[in-house]
Amino acid sequence: MTTVGVIGVGELGSRLARRLRGGGYDVWAYDIDATALASLATDDISVVDTIAELAERCHVVVTCVTDHHAVREVCLGADGMVAAARPGMVLIDTTTSLPSVTAAVADALAERGGYLLDVPVSRGVPAAEQGTLSAMVGGSEETYRAVLPLLRTFATDIARVGDIGTGHAVKLWNMQLMAAHQVALTETLWRARNDGMSVAAAVAAFDDGQARTYLTSNHFPKFVLTGTYDSKFTTGLMRKDLALSLELGSELGVPAPAASNALAVYDQACAAGLAPADNMRLVPFQLAMRAGAPAAEAARAAQAAAGPPDPDEAHTDPTYLAKADADLSQVNRTALDDVVAAIEAYGIPPEVALAMIAASSGTSQHVASTLRCGQTAVRPPSTG
Repeated sequence: MTTVGVIGVGELGSRLARRLRGGGYDVWAYDIDATALASLATDDISVVDTIAELAERCHVVVTCVTDHHAVREVCLGADGMVAAARPGMVLIDTTTSLPSVTAAVADALAERGGYLLDVPVSRGVPAAEQGTLSAMVGGSEETYRAVLPLLRTFATDIARVGDIGTGHAVKLWNMQLMAAHQVALTETLWRARNDGMSVAAAVAAFDDGQARTYLTSNHFPKFVLTGTYDSKFTTGLMRKDLALSLELGSELGVPAPAASNALAVYDQACAAGLAPADNMRLVPFQLAMRAGAPAAEAARAAQAAAGPPDPDEAHTDPTYLAKADADLSQVNRTALDDVVAAIEAYGIPPEVALAMIAASSGTSQHVASTLRCGQTAVRPPSTG
């Protein structure tokens, strides 16, 4: 039986560990949070006190930590995975991280005779529980093929998109699109609600139209229209992913105004204390801000939100909603153009990257139609 270690067993990592154990692997876990480790006590998953002990026991190690800083620490720190790695070990980094950090870890691990794959995942915690994540893989074909059965314990849509770092790059662009879609959709819904439209009817109209995204199909019906706001992904983590994506775009010389506008909203929310709250609570925060509430008041309203955001006397106007769909669709198209420009600047074939985004949370009607028509050449990136 292959022994697999998991570093980081929070919301996502704990689900990965359980899926691996259910797939027949002998699983060992490490986390700096004793409570997180204790949550695995009934899952036949063993725990260790140090990363070195994990490296000694495991053939494959999966990292699922908060950000690229944490990746540096657990992999390149004095007591990290690279220092303890054995020849032949495979490290699978599922963290949403920067490709430059990925490359540094891969080089250091190679000097110890180990192998790295960057395998960020998408679709969220519910998909992790069900084993239906998407996984975009960067690294050698040989290493990818060797661990593919392991990846299939928690993901159904899996593809190697290129060499080291490309998986993380594609994941960042996926998150850039998701964040831009969310902020643009909420802005459109604010205008619709302000004009007396039913928010639920607007989301349904967009999902049937050119403005369809993963959010109109999944997150808004499940977590916003129900008033639960419980996608199990925080506002702070989304803000982090979006900032990293824009940092990568800056390195490539590709601006992304729609995503930059989204980051400004996330910055306001996090500064007002919403970082630990669920990402879907950005919706009531943004609605309250657009209605004129100060940021602190909007954050309190978002934290307290417990119902759908429809106005008291909502109505539906198909002509109005068709115009709103067209306007929102154009924003989504511009956001995609910026991402494709970044993909091309990075050197990944756009059809490869977009195929994984289409299977992930950044998908949209425009992503699907671009792939369907083979239109991977786009306009120059927007500049303002």
